[in-house]
This record gives sequence, structure tokens and C-alpha cells, in this order.
Amino acid sequence: MKQNPITRRAFALSSIGLTALALFAVTVMSTVQARAAEQPIPKPDGKPADMSKPVQVFILLGQSNMVGLGRIEAGDKGKPEGSLEHAVKSKMKYLYLVDEASTWSKRKDVRFVRMMQGNGLMNNEWLGVAQPEQIFKSSTIGVEFGIGHLVGNAVDAPVMILKSCIGNRALGWHLLPPGSKRFEEGDKVYAGYRDAPDSWAKGTEPTPPVIKEGTVTLKGDNPAGWYAGKQYDDDTADAKKVLADLDKHYPGAKSYEVAGFFYWQGEKDAGNPVWAAHYEKNLVQLIKALRKDFNSPNAKFVLGTMGESIKGKGGNGGKILEAHLAVDGSTGKYPEFKGNVATIYTHPMAQGGSGNGHYGGKAEVYMDVGEAMGRGHGGVVKEINKEGTKMKLEPHHPQSVCSFIHRAHRDRAIRSNGHEHRPSSGGGQSAGALEERKIQADANRRRGTGSPPEVLCGEDHHDGHLCLFRPYEEPESQVP
Repeated sequence: MKQNPITRRAFALSSIGLTALALFAVTVMSTVQARAAEQPIPKPDGKPADMSKPVQVFILLGQSNMVGLGRIEAGDKGKPEGSLEHAVKSKMKYLYLVDEASTWSKRKDVRFVRMMQGNGLMNNEWLGVAQPEQIFKSSTIGVEFGIGHLVGNAVDAPVMILKSCIGNRALGWHLLPPGSKRFEEGDKVYAGYRDAPDSWAKGTEPTPPVIKEGTVTLKGDNPAGWYAGKQYDDDTADAKKVLADLDKHYPGAKSYEVAGFFYWQGEKDAGNPVWAAHYEKNLVQLIKALRKDFNSPNAKFVLGTMGESIKGKGGNGGKILEAHLAVDGSTGKYPEFKGNVATIYTHPMAQGGSGNGHYGGKAEVYMDVGEAMGRGHGGVVKEINKEGTKMKLEPHHPQSVCSFIHRAHRDRAIRSNGHEHRPSSGGGQSAGALEERKIQADANRRRGTGSPPEVLCGEDHHDGHLCLFRPYEEPESQVP
């Protein structure tokens, strides 16, 4: 049947209009995604925590890059580039680290405690760069500031960042967790937890170590003082010492909960083909052992990959990377890790550096990885208590960016994990109006047009609030 010319013209104009609308939606989304990625972390409000609540403890473990080697000030040659001071004062990044007078500030709700085997207690102060209360006057930083501020902003309770680690340690030997079994490869037997040495010839049996309260005596020609997992024992024992004397390390605290673990390690194992080949198995056991040791079966676990490791590359480093990515709960390989283990792919943040080179001492690398880890923890948290409201958050991939729209009416808006939450009856927005926009958003999604200038997911993530965001998926090359 011949179509009416007016109908054809109307159809053409309608198609053009829909195409323009779709393009406009894409443009709006690109803009808000970029703005979301650039959204600064707010400065702390300076208020102390509510001490009626248990301290939420986050334990940081790993090797030298978790210890932290990002320079605070200019290096020996006097060049400021790469230092934290340069990043903050010249590049205007990480401004939440300084006060209005541009001096290093400190939080009154997040405590930073650091232990290191052989050195004992090195930090026990409120979280802040180069604080005069530091026991050990460090000239470098690690990921604790990015993590501490993100977690401190998200959790409405006292927070302790508890770092317990030392450099040059392998998961396959020094940090080998409890429950790790012996295995055979080639003509050797490799140590299980608390065996020594690290390997021996098949058909033989080494003299067992004598272990007493954190010390060990090895006989024969075994390396004196070491057994498989000794560093795991030392680091966890140091952390438990802090928690056993809680009030000393968090004044006024009465109780605590181990809420999460952060882990950045792998370089030492990449230097040994056997350790690299068994890294994934050891990493899975590490996550399980830590949760058991600290009686925290629901604690979240966030780890960072080695910055030099690129997807698709082979070698020992590639095996470590594959292991790091495999345990992320979103892969489905380990169903028990779904929603509670997240991997941060740090290569885009490494600025061309490597873990063994400590990223050239560039503070921005440590800050960016720390922030990503903090956001990664937010991505796996199911519930956080903010401003007295229980908020149930949908799990998002740690490398995703959630775009949000600024609005004129922001009455008691609650910010968390790249979302903007607000009471459905507040900010001049009635529950009925929000519901109407939710229905419209659903219709727009079905048509594939979006709903510029507002983009709504239309999901109620917690009672009485509507989440005004759409998750932005990173390109495949950027997502673990």
C-alpha cells in the first residue's frame, strides 16, 4: 500500500528527532561520566567519630609498595615533580589532605596505626600526612591516605587503618598462610605452612623447625630463623597486639570489628616460577586464613595488581596478574567471593612505573591506587550506616564509574560510592514525582533513548531513597 507523503515526512522527522535525542543522551552521559570521574573527595568535616560504635578496623598487608615509598617532598636532587607536595600544591590534586591554610590536615575519626616486624610500633596517630605525633618520621607515603579518606567518608563509625607489613616478601614462602599444603613439582617437594626449608629433594624429609612464640630454631643447613609463613605469623601477630590494647591505639574505643583487608603484593613471587605458578591457590588460601584468624568471615578483601602487569602478557608476572584477577568476586570462579572480594587493576595508574622500582617514588601512584582501593571496598560493601540511615548498595565493579547529576535541590543528600542518594520526600521532590520519573526512566531504557538531562537507574537501593545514577562500564581493556 502506498504511504501518504505526510506520513513519510512525519516518520522521517520522528527518526531524525529520536536520533538527535539519542546523540544528546550520549553526549550528556559522556559529560557526566567525566565529571563523576573528576569529582573531588570532600575534605573531612573535622568531627570526631561516634565512640558508642565499634571501631571498624581495616588491615593493610603486602610487601614494600604496601609499606609505601611515594615521596612527600622533593627528592635528593631538589626536583619537586613526583612528590606529594607538588601534586597537592602545584597540580591541585588530593586537596582533602590539606586544610584551608594549605597545611597537612588530620582526621579526627580515622586512626592510622602501623607495625613492622623488627621495628615495632611506627605510627599511632590520627590519619594525616607528616603529623608531628608520628613515632617514626617517615618521608614517604603509601596507599593508606586514599583508602583511609574513602573509607572514613563512607563509614559512620570510628575507623582504624592498621598497616602491618614489611618489604621483600613472597606469598609462596614468607607470607604462606595457614592451611597451605606441601606439593611436589619436578624432583622437589615444596614447603607447606610452617615447613622449612622452602624445598627439598623428593624421598627425603627435612628436620622440622621448632617454633616457640614467634621465634624459630632450624637445624642443619636450613636458613636460620625462617619457615614457610613466618611473615604471615609475624604480621598477623603484630596486628593482634594492636587490637588487644585497643584504647592505646584508638583513644576511647571499647570494641572493634575487622571490617576489611587491603592487599598489595606480588613482585617477590614473580621472581620465582614455582611461586608464580601456585600464586592463585595461595591467594585464595590467604583470604580464607585471614578471615578465620581475625574472626571476621564477612570482612571485605580488596587487592591491587602489580602496576607493570598488563593483561594478555605472559611470564611469571602474567601468572600473578591472572591470579589477582581470578579471585575478584565478579568473575564467578570462586562463588564464595562474590560481592566480598574485589581486584583493582592498577596498570592505568602506574604512570609507566613498576612495583620493583617502587613506581619511581611517585606519590600520585600511591594516592591513585589507594583511592581506587577505597572505592573498590565501597563497591563490595553491602551496608554502611551514614547519617543514621541504613543504605543497601548494589555491588559495582571497582573499576566502574557511576555518573551522577547535580541538582539545585539537594536537601540532606547522601553521597556514597559515586552515587547521589536523597530522601524521596526531600529536596522539593515528592515521592510521587520520583516514582513518576522512575517509570519514565524505565520507559526510556526500553526505548534505548536515555532521559536527558536526568539519567536515572530507577532502582531503590535503600528504603525511602531513590538512587539517581547509571553505572558506567569501563572499556573491556580497563576492566579486570
